Amino acid sequence: MSIELLKPQLENPSQHFAWAQNPLTSKLAKWIAFRENDRDFLRGIHPGGWRADRPYKHDPLSNKISNAFADFLYGEDPAVKTKDLDDSQLMANMIEANDLSTEVHQGVRIFSSEGEVWWRLYTDPEQGDYPLVEWHSRTTVYPYWRGRIATAVAFVYEVERDADFVWRYVQYHEKERAVNSIYKASALTGQMIKNGREESPERDVMLLQKLGEEQELTSHPYTRGLEEEWDHGLPMLAGRLVNNVPRSRKIGKSDYDGIEDLLFDLNEAHSVDGENYKLAGKKRAVMPRKYQNQAGDADIAEEIFWVDEGIDEMEQETGPFKILEYNYDADSSIKRKADIERIALTRVGLVSQFTSMDSSDGWAQSGSSRKAALIPTTLAAHGKAREWDELLPKVVALMQQVDNLEEGKGGFGRAWKDPVGVPTIIRSTVMPEDPGDMATRHQTLITAELESIETAVDEMHPDWSPERKVLEVKRIFANRAGFGLDEDGKPIRNDDQPVTDEGGADVPLA
Repeated sequence: MSIELLKPQLENPSQHFAWAQNPLTSKLAKWIAFRENDRDFLRGIHPGGWRADRPYKHDPLSNKISNAFADFLYGEDPAVKTKDLDDSQLMANMIEANDLSTEVHQGVRIFSSEGEVWWRLYTDPEQGDYPLVEWHSRTTVYPYWRGRIATAVAFVYEVERDADFVWRYVQYHEKERAVNSIYKASALTGQMIKNGREESPERDVMLLQKLGEEQELTSHPYTRGLEEEWDHGLPMLAGRLVNNVPRSRKIGKSDYDGIEDLLFDLNEAHSVDGENYKLAGKKRAVMPRKYQNQAGDADIAEEIFWVDEGIDEMEQETGPFKILEYNYDADSSIKRKADIERIALTRVGLVSQFTSMDSSDGWAQSGSSRKAALIPTTLAAHGKAREWDELLPKVVALMQQVDNLEEGKGGFGRAWKDPVGVPTIIRSTVMPEDPGDMATRHQTLITAELESIETAVDEMHPDWSPERKVLEVKRIFANRAGFGLDEDGKPIRNDDQPVTDEGGADVPLA
């Protein structure tokens, strides 16, 4: 049992939970800072150093890169089709309860910025009466590897902290079961006995980085009511998706990894640009110190630099002071920043339209030309989408199976017709398609007998219910026969009267 092998590793006194100091995950702190626009952290690690009193500006391009990929993949709700159509309503309810599109969108942001994202399925009646899926950063995940496969994984959450204690909730996952645990780490090393009397215990804050001692689940409100062990009998209800690298790697590769220098250069360009602008906008003067008392509050300049020597020529040529002037080349600064941004976006496979508000830059009027301009981004996004297209349907299929489990086994007992059938998940395009181009394409395919009317209606109206799509197809055939159909599918004429034969019976559809 892999959990029994993983658990002692986490409970070992040598194991610490300061993930930023772990060589394997230490870079995540930098990638998270870029994604979350943490200016103070980035200032501290800026190449070459950055004085604390020097203003530091951060460009949120890195955040926009991860958002752009998330928007491209799941900016619109995907279409989910169950293996058995009778399960469609159950699937719709489960997806709505999870707000699946929003959760997956957040998962792609983590996936892009950190290089990988982990998922887990669980049930909690306090949160809802459906299986729940969550996406997690590697900073809270501790896998147990057997070769390139994680046969067990622990999700560690810090649920409470004060100066002396840290409570951590840990959920272990492996094939066929999950285990819940709660741990308490204490900085207090025990009551001291000094000179025969008790004194305050010593404190060792480093102990707070350890997992601590396992407690009863009832000892903390966060875990009160949870079962210690969940024997669900299904495949492991957890896993990961890896960005840009083989799954055999112990950690994925961030999209920021190859453009780290460019992102820092862009921040520096903004910071220097701000400093130069202020220099050009202020009046400055140099004056001999002997005039300091006479200057008083004279409105000579915002800043005065007092000098003690080497001022004879200055006094002879310009009087007692000299005004300093700085030139600010805004155009060169703008071009420099635009060039850095363009190169960075090119390196990750994005075009500027996904991060810029300038809608005129490179946009063509026709739908075909517009799509051609976005080929680099389409290819980059499709490369990432392979991982999601392969694994997300399997995750949703596991949610079906959990929902189908008897309540006594931790499920909700809903009667799915085909709970093990893997659904089809079709990502919606975020590119606006010209309605005329779409209609022409379907018309051509139907005429050439390369596509059915049912397929065309299904693609043109993905948000319609199956019943409405069937009715629409019937109406198309009825229109061809010279009459229409009402909401119940009965033939009607233009005057809304039923269509009947000579005997008064309704005319059946061919």
